[in-house]
This record gives sequence, C-alpha cells and structure tokens, in this order.
Amino acid sequence: MGLVVGVAGGSGAGKTTAVRLMRGALAALSTTSVSADWYYRRPPGDPATANYDHPEALDLDLLAEHLDELRSGGAVPAPRYSFTEHRRLEAKQTIHPADVVFVDGILVLALPSLLQRLDIGVFVDASPDTRLIRRLRRDVRERRRTWESVINQWEATVRPMHVEFVEPSRANADLVIAAEEPLVGADGTPAAGLDSVLDAIRRRATAGQGEAGSGRRDVV
Repeated sequence: MGLVVGVAGGSGAGKTTAVRLMRGALAALSTTSVSADWYYRRPPGDPATANYDHPEALDLDLLAEHLDELRSGGAVPAPRYSFTEHRRLEAKQTIHPADVVFVDGILVLALPSLLQRLDIGVFVDASPDTRLIRRLRRDVRERRRTWESVINQWEATVRPMHVEFVEPSRANADLVIAAEEPLVGADGTPAAGLDSVLDAIRRRATAGQGEAGSGRRDVV
C-alpha cells in the first residue's frame, strides 16, 4: 500500500516545488505525484471570472477515487487540464502506484473527502506578498496571463477563498514547511522544515503505515 502525503498551502506558496524536492530526496523509495489542479471542471460562463479556488471547481469524487486506487496498488488515468484553454484535454496521463503518493493542491487539507485519505498532511506556508509575486511570475510566463488579470483574480476570488478555506486548513496539518525562503540551501541540502517532513515520510513508509486514518498525528 502506498503512503499518501497531502501537500497544501496558498496559491504560490511553493507546493509544487516542495513535492519536487521531496521526491528527489526520497531516492530509496518509489514516489509519484498527483495534482488537484488536474481535476478542475470546465468553468461555467466566462473563464476569466470563474472561481477556481472554491471546492466546487474540482471533481472531488474522481480525485478521491484515484487516490484510493493508487493506495491499493492500481494505476489511474489521471486527467490533464489546460490553463490556457480552460478545459480538460482529451489525452490522459497514467499515474502508477508507488511507495509514496504525493497529492498537492490548495484545498487538500480543507476537504474531508481528501483529508481522510491522507497519512501525512503538510502545509506549505509563505506570506501573502511572496505568494502573490510568485503567482504573478508563474501566470504571466506559463499561462499567458496579463499582470492585471492576475491581480483582479487574486482580489476577487484567490484571497477570499484563501481566507475561507486554505488558511484554516493549516490546523489540519501534521507538519508545516516555512517557504518564505528557498526550500533548498546553496549546498543542495533541503531546508530544515523540508527535512523534518522527509524524516516523517521515511519513518511511516518504512513502518508500512499506509492505511487511511491510521493515526495521522503520530508523525513527528
């Protein structure tokens, strides 16, 4: 059975970077990752004004089904979502089971249907200013957005949903990673907060505690 590690935090906090670094550091274990962003539904109406940060924007049933299948040792046909076309693509991506399954997304620790499927919950924390700057850089470079549209979306939906759903979910985390500064040092070693998460994952994976609800708090 795979150990399921949920990685949450605000938009731009560094969730994807944290998962990438942790997967690279867990060389002795097989790992895979699933992004909640892949499970967006096509937004109704104008995509420019849609609320992508509300739970209803996600196909939670499908994501939960896929996490269960990966935990039990099966592969899943995960969707692909285009942020430039605002729709799921026809071609799917096959995600194979592994010793450690990471699932990242802003709402991973906020929703009971996902929270109950986690063995370890991690919250990646960064200040609002840092997160906004990172989101601006990403969306302008990778998603062909204008800086004005990014700011408008931040004020209309991203910040309110962060206050309502994301920030309170920090209380559901077993471990918190401070991501204001780079998550890896100049010498290539993980930052202290990241290292503590890696230690917890190694202990749980070695112990074979990959059953949902099997004492998530006993990780530090």
